[in-house]
Amino acid sequence: MANENSVMAVIRASRPSFRSSHDKVVFAVHSFFLANGYSLTATGRALFSGDEEVGIDGWNESEDRYGFVYKKADEGSKKTVVVKCLALGDKLAVDALRVGDGNDEPVNLQIGVPPGARFDPYGPPGVSGFEPNRFVRPPRRPGSDTHPDLHFFHDGSDFSGGPGFI
Repeated sequence: MANENSVMAVIRASRPSFRSSHDKVVFAVHSFFLANGYSLTATGRALFSGDEEVGIDGWNESEDRYGFVYKKADEGSKKTVVVKCLALGDKLAVDALRVGDGNDEPVNLQIGVPPGARFDPYGPPGVSGFEPNRFVRPPRRPGSDTHPDLHFFHDGSDFSGGPGFI
């Protein structure tokens, strides 16, 4: 199974262009499949081309709908997975279905994608408990040479300057 580093490597190698926050999440889902050894066989209008393997061109030509078909040869059998994504406001509905192996049970996932999604160390705006003043570093105690962040970690190598300290 792919880890976050292999998924990020696929994203960096692809150099995709995004038009919305939903595009970013959908491309992360796509990268997960590629990192797990699946081959993209169709996306966008290429769903009907019949080619064995296609490029990623046109994957986000529709503003709120995305579709992918993946194939993977595994232990003598071919797995085919159809993935459909639909943007509904600030939610992204992801439906995946493995086709042709008798296990045709769909997998559904709903991901919250707030508008302008980005990393925010203070949390989402307007949600109580994430106010900027709530996460204030305690002041340095008089006469203490310990950094406030390390005050409660007396045994760690970072505190003592031991072998793990660089």
